[in-house]
Amino acid sequence: MKGIETERLARIHDFHEETTVAHMMNEVHDKLKFTDYIQF
Repeated sequence: MKGIETERLARIHDFHEETTVAHMMNEVHDKLKFTDYIQF
């Protein structure tokens, strides 16, 4: 039972890491678009 629970928690952690990275990428992308807008 404990092994299954640990695996589930690891999966949730991996998912959280992926979404955090995706969120950061979106923020960087928005900032780049914003600076492009200022330049032109």
